[in-house]
Amino acid sequence: MSEEQVRPTGRRRAAPAQPGRRRIDPAIVAAVVLPLLVALAVAAVRVGAPQPPATAPTAEARTASTLVCPSAGVLAGTDEPDTVVPTDGVVRVGTGPDADGDVTASPLDTPAAAEDLEDAADVALDAGGAAAVDSGAAVVVRGSGGAAPGLAAARFDASGGIGTTCRTPDVGGWFVGLGAGGERSSVLELTNPDPGSAVARLSLYDESGPVDAPEIRSLVVGTGETRRLDLAELVPTLGDLAVHVDVARGRLGIAALQTMQPLDGSRGGTTWAPLVAEPTTEATILGLPGDGATARTLLVANPGDAPTRIDVDVLGTSGPVRPTSLADGLVVAPGAVATLDLTDVLGEALAEGGGGASGVRVTSGTAVVASLRSGAGAAEVGSVTTAPVPTDVASGALTGVLPDGAGARRLVLDSRAPGEVAVPVVARSASGDVLLEQDVTLGAGAATALDLPEGTARVDVAPTDPRVDVRAALVTGAGSRASVLALVPTITTDLVPTARRAWQ
Repeated sequence: MSEEQVRPTGRRRAAPAQPGRRRIDPAIVAAVVLPLLVALAVAAVRVGAPQPPATAPTAEARTASTLVCPSAGVLAGTDEPDTVVPTDGVVRVGTGPDADGDVTASPLDTPAAAEDLEDAADVALDAGGAAAVDSGAAVVVRGSGGAAPGLAAARFDASGGIGTTCRTPDVGGWFVGLGAGGERSSVLELTNPDPGSAVARLSLYDESGPVDAPEIRSLVVGTGETRRLDLAELVPTLGDLAVHVDVARGRLGIAALQTMQPLDGSRGGTTWAPLVAEPTTEATILGLPGDGATARTLLVANPGDAPTRIDVDVLGTSGPVRPTSLADGLVVAPGAVATLDLTDVLGEALAEGGGGASGVRVTSGTAVVASLRSGAGAAEVGSVTTAPVPTDVASGALTGVLPDGAGARRLVLDSRAPGEVAVPVVARSASGDVLLEQDVTLGAGAATALDLPEGTARVDVAPTDPRVDVRAALVTGAGSRASVLALVPTITTDLVPTARRAWQ
């Protein structure tokens, strides 16, 4: 048979695959090639290229502010205090001199008001002036637009005498020297001005250490709700208490009203306890109503886990002075509250003439919470732990709002500057007219008091140098109608960081 006869005539079979040849798997491409391309792109960036210069934050006007004013006060011993809304009282509201926005007030005196905080009444205000909101309930004050910078408010009782400063809702605060029975009892008030529930955790301390109170360890406060806690009913005790309110979720307005009822049958009274923002190793406490014979008691809470020593300096026109009788200081046990009688020390300083004392400065090795109590019974008043003008904002001031009507009005100033400083002070009437514009000169670390003109409704302290640490408080009225009001920071412009691209 020939070669042509044996050649196959059907379909040819595929040639066998060459050894070592395989199809390319797409997964391998994704796992190997793509990272390689990214690495090449990164390598293409100029590593040594100069970066653009850092851009300073820009100053932008504040456009919204919220303040919470406590109720006119529910006395201790009232049945179900968290459901009682007082009817009489006044809130004084003030705005800055350049205000051209809206101010609203929401009294939380009805369930409807609590459910709809946006349904608020407008407050008619002259720029730089003050106006009254008649309500005994807790009040939420809001400023928008040009009325937000410099918004300030204060709560006063029905007589317009006893008062306390309204504050921005916060995530915590402290009270030292609250009573829970006997001659002194207290009602703690928590107000939620924001949508959604807030959760607060409470810790209590007395002279022996932490107080076990599981029934008020954690509290839920709904939108627009005000919760009131009668400490005498919950944790009855005859000593002084320190209370820490830690807001674990949301923000709350925090206040405490104290009721004094002497056991000898003499006339009692009420006053708001001063709020302390947080423990610190140095606290400036200003405002000494009364005279040289007025009783003075320093109260200190040590939330730490080790004993700490505190030292006390008296603040006056010649700077801080440590009296010889206080050379040994005071040792406070861990988790406990201690007291120190300053009646004689401050009485001697006040007797020097010209207001020889304006307050005290408390220093300690570890962070503590301090407060100063003046007077007794109906005339008891708490001095205030002051805050400086914030340094992390573009511009701000310390602002206070005063009650309407006649009466003593005294501004207390304290400087932490190492040298002499001039502190600008502006006092305005309820219509916004300037009644006083003066640079108050303070010596190195000195404190002084300035009498304000009659009719002053608002006072602003605005240091021109933000590095100067200035503190301030207001003392109004006299005797059983005296109050010490904190001047709180009012922010006019915020510093907003400037963003730039990471790669150039």
